[in-house]
Amino acid sequence: MGKHERAQAKATEQAVVALLQGRDVPAEVREKAYIDMAHRLAKHIRGDFPGLQNPRHIGNSYDSIGDVAVTTASGDEVYIELKVVKQGTGTLSNISQNSLTIFDLVDGVESWKAFRKAQNHGDWVDSKLDQFSYPDDLKGNNGTVSRRRNKAGHLKETIGYESSKDTMDAVRRVENDPNATQDQQLAASITRSIIERDRKEKISYVQKLQQASQNPSNIKKFSLLLLLGVHKKKHLEQYWDIPLDELESAVENYRIYYGRRKTNSVEAKDPSSFLTDLVDRDFRIQFNDDQTSVRIVVSDSDEERLFLRASLHWGRKFQGIDNARLNVFEGPILKETSKKTT
Repeated sequence: MGKHERAQAKATEQAVVALLQGRDVPAEVREKAYIDMAHRLAKHIRGDFPGLQNPRHIGNSYDSIGDVAVTTASGDEVYIELKVVKQGTGTLSNISQNSLTIFDLVDGVESWKAFRKAQNHGDWVDSKLDQFSYPDDLKGNNGTVSRRRNKAGHLKETIGYESSKDTMDAVRRVENDPNATQDQQLAASITRSIIERDRKEKISYVQKLQQASQNPSNIKKFSLLLLLGVHKKKHLEQYWDIPLDELESAVENYRIYYGRRKTNSVEAKDPSSFLTDLVDRDFRIQFNDDQTSVRIVVSDSDEERLFLRASLHWGRKFQGIDNARLNVFEGPILKETSKKTT
């Protein structure tokens, strides 16, 4: 999610809260929000929790799960995550880059961050970026992540990157343009080099994970906690020691509302209702060759089904630059399990 999309998401959350509070949505929020979808989401939430009280925005808080909190008529606190997507379910969560090793899903493998440091990733990226001449007023001190990020942003502007597109589309467009300037050609070459090296590093790291012994019980707990909205490292640590058979009661008041723009529809999910069907199944990590992601699969009768996909990802500018993290997506079995339990 880029800077513009993050601003839209935050504004939509704020708009939903204002509507639940019975207030007019402030003009500066209305400008950025998916305002029609905010109205649909607020209406759906009010229908699910009649008489709700004290709606508040908690999207930037590290103290609780969800984006919005409400108090039900019976006095229970409910934590709501809002996901406005074009279609489908979007990203389940963006979590700590080192989550696969912090929580011992595999044995004896260094974190992705430590692996990159051993590969001299940051210094190499900086040396490639320094092959270009930047404006004198480019912000950030030399050697800082902000400087690296601003250099990468300048390269994207130089190659004519369009918001929401793949950076490599802009690179290829320059490479295939006989009228591209020397600056554009150089910017495209540097960008390609960084993205391609980063992909090779990710594949090498995933191969190290593949060679390690797995801890199925930790894989199961990690997967179910993500499903239940526990996405921040602090919260994962907080809930980690809770026995699996007590998780449902520990995180029972969490809901996900999907606002799908393509169909102008809203769907609500209670993830805790999935646990009965999933808590006794076997979980493991599955690997595919030449991939920068891993698949967490769950036993289903005589076969294994995709539960989550976790991708090594950089959230800012382009791959290899800034904000390394793990992007997690739902697998199709969750949609089917949802149908069985609703």
